[in-house]
Amino acid sequence: MSELSSRRILILYGGGESGNSEDLAKRVVWEAKRRHFNVLAFPFDDYQIGRLVKEELVLYICSTAGQGEEPKTMKKFWRFIMRKDLPSDALSANSAAVIGLGDSSYLKYNVVAIKLFKRLKSLGAKMLFDVCLGDDQHDLGFHAAVDPFLSNLWQKLSQIYPLPKDLQIIDENTLPNPTYTLLPKDSEYRQPQPVENPYVLKTYDIYSPYLSTVISNQRVTPEDHFQDVRHVQLEISDEFCMKYSPGDVVSIIPENSDEDVKDFFDLVELKPEETFIIKKIDETVTYNQLYDTIPTPCTILELVKKYLGIHSLPKRSFFELLWKFSTDEIEKQKLKEFTTTDGQKELYDYCIRPRRTILEVLADFHHTAKSIPFIYLFDLIPAIAPRLFSIASSLRQHPRQIHILVAVVNFRTKLKKRRLGLCSNYIAKLQENETVRLWITKGSLTLPADSNTPIIMIATGTGIAPFRSIIQDRVSRNIAPNFLFFGCRYRTKDFFFEEEWNESHARGLLFFYAAFSRENVDKKVYVTEKLLEQRQIVWQLINNCDAHIMIAGNATRMPQDVRQTLTKIMESEGGQEMQGGRAELVISKFEAKGKLQYDCWT
Repeated sequence: MSELSSRRILILYGGGESGNSEDLAKRVVWEAKRRHFNVLAFPFDDYQIGRLVKEELVLYICSTAGQGEEPKTMKKFWRFIMRKDLPSDALSANSAAVIGLGDSSYLKYNVVAIKLFKRLKSLGAKMLFDVCLGDDQHDLGFHAAVDPFLSNLWQKLSQIYPLPKDLQIIDENTLPNPTYTLLPKDSEYRQPQPVENPYVLKTYDIYSPYLSTVISNQRVTPEDHFQDVRHVQLEISDEFCMKYSPGDVVSIIPENSDEDVKDFFDLVELKPEETFIIKKIDETVTYNQLYDTIPTPCTILELVKKYLGIHSLPKRSFFELLWKFSTDEIEKQKLKEFTTTDGQKELYDYCIRPRRTILEVLADFHHTAKSIPFIYLFDLIPAIAPRLFSIASSLRQHPRQIHILVAVVNFRTKLKKRRLGLCSNYIAKLQENETVRLWITKGSLTLPADSNTPIIMIATGTGIAPFRSIIQDRVSRNIAPNFLFFGCRYRTKDFFFEEEWNESHARGLLFFYAAFSRENVDKKVYVTEKLLEQRQIVWQLINNCDAHIMIAGNATRMPQDVRQTLTKIMESEGGQEMQGGRAELVISKFEAKGKLQYDCWT
């Protein structure tokens, strides 16, 4: 047993809403257990960072968010690991490896993983391999780099931590033990509840969300506009525990539609009204946190409606488990093919490109769906993921309220299949006085320490939301100047909050410039052109007034286009000092110091 007790691996992971880092962590956990390692897996910010100095073996899995930033689930870890006062031998007890998940079409491809690798090395960690850079642009996705890397990692670890002679690696076809166990229906077991301290303000989070009441839910785009955008007002009467600042975000847990729930029950042999009690037996599993909040007892109907992520896009680990339940040989072979490295191109064409959901996959493999044991649903299907929305209001103007601006996702894929965003469509259907599970977290935008510092805000579409919060806060305190550059399609259809901007402008507290890309059929005008038109003002604000710049909108092209435009403005207005790449260096320094910030999504 002493030989096995030393076989311990810590897996720290963090990424965006794609779920790729969590899915990879799941797969690594199973591979480690097959090799009889004691495994601990945590999202970066859930791990007690002080213990890291004592860990012997650590695998880091991380993605890069926005414009080269660490993901939201890695913020606290990143601040700690980058502290300048850490000794150079702080992590000398560690043997470590780093896997980065990124997209080479972005300028700062896998920059977080590269920086983390260098930082760990500088703190004395013994790096087992060079950093692994997974690339979504490869035909096989990030798996093309990650799979051979993991193969080499396990081979090396087998030399460092050889198995006792009486033990063998568990066969890959073996069904892993479930994370939860079913208890008798008359069991008195209840899920552990957070312990409340009467002397400490209550904390709301995924384990204990705030039940907010819908005040109003209004469509703010006309019926003939291509997109339904909602301005939703939510109650937060617990004003002491639900305080927020401009730039913060609200996490909302959606529910599956009644139609999807019905379709699920048509596929599996389960009775909606039946009750169950589960207990977690594998404490190393830290993903799917929402499952840890399931009431005991619970009906299967409530489970499917409020907890099972049947609307999620299935990842590789889903197929690696699903095929093991199949009794149909044709379905089994097809499912197994999706689990191989070579099968990732086919999996991309089948799942990722058409954005096929777990529910649709189960319908395609209906024989297998009927064979899934109930207790394995919690390992097979990820929990419904909370969605983050920038708060579009200030407590100074709207006390005890949260406002959000939601673009309802409703589109057709390349295969002409309609896709509905789970959370946006859930929100769109909310009626007054219905309740929503939510909590507040810090956003990626922070205001300058000196409130008199000018702010240049650049947004497109619903990216205006955090800036409404910031502008309301500053206007209510008569703080100026504030500059807003906003891009949308039409003045009359999606120029959100125009009346508010006009009112603040009339008071001399806001200068705003709007670009309408579809207003003139002969010439599309984008927000970058408005920046160039006001290049002298922008340059004076940056050069003479130490202005802070904030960018919010879709991450596909807009942030990079705006960044390039700001570089052009510096080069054209800054004279010789900004030539020869110096403007780019200044922009990079602004980003590092938080003077240029992004709040972008994919």
